[in-house]
Amino acid sequence: MRSFLAGTSSCKVVLALNCFEHGGQVCSCHAAHPHPHPQRLAPRTLTRGGETREARSHRLRCGAGGGAARPAGEGTRGACLCGCVSPLLPPAPGHAAPPPAGETGQLSNPSPAPWNPNAAGGQLRWRLQSAGIAILEAASRSFQPPSAAEGAWGPAPGDMNYARFLTATSAARKPSPIRIWTEILSRAPKSVISLATGSPNPNTFPFKTAVITTKQGNTIQFDEEVMKRALQYSPSAGIPELLSWLKQLQVKLHNPPTIHYPSSQGQMDICVTSGSQEGLCKVFEMLINRGDNILLNEPAYSGTLQALLPLGCNIINVPSDGHGIIPDSLKEVLSRWKPEDSKNPQKNTPKCLYTVPNGNNPTGTSLTSNRKKEIYELARKYDFLIIEDDPYYFLQFNKPWTPSFLSMDVDGRVIRADSFSKILSSGLRIGFITGPKPLVERIVLHTQVSTLQTSTFTQLLVAQLLHQWGEEGFLEHVDRVIDFYRNQKDAILAAADKWLSGLAEWHAPTAGMFLWIKVKGIYDVKKIIEEKAIKKEIFFISGSDFYIDSSAPSPYLRASFSLASPEQMDMAFQRLAQLIKESL
Repeated sequence: MRSFLAGTSSCKVVLALNCFEHGGQVCSCHAAHPHPHPQRLAPRTLTRGGETREARSHRLRCGAGGGAARPAGEGTRGACLCGCVSPLLPPAPGHAAPPPAGETGQLSNPSPAPWNPNAAGGQLRWRLQSAGIAILEAASRSFQPPSAAEGAWGPAPGDMNYARFLTATSAARKPSPIRIWTEILSRAPKSVISLATGSPNPNTFPFKTAVITTKQGNTIQFDEEVMKRALQYSPSAGIPELLSWLKQLQVKLHNPPTIHYPSSQGQMDICVTSGSQEGLCKVFEMLINRGDNILLNEPAYSGTLQALLPLGCNIINVPSDGHGIIPDSLKEVLSRWKPEDSKNPQKNTPKCLYTVPNGNNPTGTSLTSNRKKEIYELARKYDFLIIEDDPYYFLQFNKPWTPSFLSMDVDGRVIRADSFSKILSSGLRIGFITGPKPLVERIVLHTQVSTLQTSTFTQLLVAQLLHQWGEEGFLEHVDRVIDFYRNQKDAILAAADKWLSGLAEWHAPTAGMFLWIKVKGIYDVKKIIEEKAIKKEIFFISGSDFYIDSSAPSPYLRASFSLASPEQMDMAFQRLAQLIKESL
């Protein structure tokens, strides 16, 4: 890391202490404060007379103007050339401490902090300077391995070096002041007079009230005041009441070991996204540089492949079977590297593994608990992240549900994507990302300058429904949904047994909504599926669409059992069987 801090006016020398363990940065006036890893602090000096090479590098990364060191403002903990601050170490004597717990400006704080008008100025200054993004400075470190004098690259035991995973674009992201103001105002009392943001006046909107009736006969009502909020901007990480409910749900279902970790060491955090697909795209753009090695198992969800391929990464297939990724095959793939190679960026070790662990789209296979444990230990050994894309978690046909990667994440190396699309509504576009706080905050920064937020209206609608149900009511609804898809799964298997026996082979899915079928005796089914089947008014997806090389021939096809009735599935497979026989 090479990032430079100027001291306060009492500092005699402009000095930066670089911490490779925690991303901590502190000016020379902090020297009296103990650091948990003092041997990993490397001093670097700035000259006041001109701009050094390192200062220019930092200026280019942080967008600061000028090469002269800028004194830290009153109440800060030491500011670099660009004015950023370090929230990771205790303040030196004479430096103002950060706001107390609950007032740190964390974008993803699920519960509104109490408004303190006497501390509003300090709170605002803290939010605008740090915005709760503890990784802001750590992420701006250069991606060069340190010299022997600087210490070993990478995290100490139990500590993750998240900066090494970030792309330059993600590392360069800074909080949007307007978006921070939106969050502050969302927590402020009605007595506050705001001339700050450009929020449109809701009195000009054409919508007044809304009443939504559920299938159980209950109603969700948006009166005039709630409607005004529903139609207005909201915090980029999600509305507080939805974030709070989701966090409690994740703790109940997964009990992540990281829930009580320090925020700089992978503490579990959560943010709402416009469907899990948007969250995943932001995760990919946060982590993946051109030429990076990414692990996944084919066949894979085509939406993921189409998101990854334009990034120019090397997608490495890990063989799988009816129970998902084969750990021994993953070991074989990883054997081309040594575990210590992850400390050297020149070795280009795999940065992350992407997997759909339950009801994989398109195969319907699910990873077993033992395989997950083996895969996680390999992730620890070779220091790569796990992207757990789990949209079918709530569509597992057998109980108890298989433990998630998130539930065994002692390091803070799992980024989990969940979705309400399959159980509440696909059109509402509500998903959520759970993972280590330093990475989730990077996603929120991206949201601040892209979609700004997930629809406030849909968030409020879902939040009111979930609070009305409670966790027990929600899980009862999930059970009803599972019962429906289990019956649909049984119906499509019955139709396959009736019409496709001897013509094709398949495995019964353990979750999700897809049946993966291999046609016997036909090298490539693409023409059958995309030409002949359409003429017979039956639609399937050709298996080739789920491979990295979609032009390669494939004997597979994917059949979805979500929408068609049992009678329609029976008719479709009867027609498919006839087409297969004609093509043999």
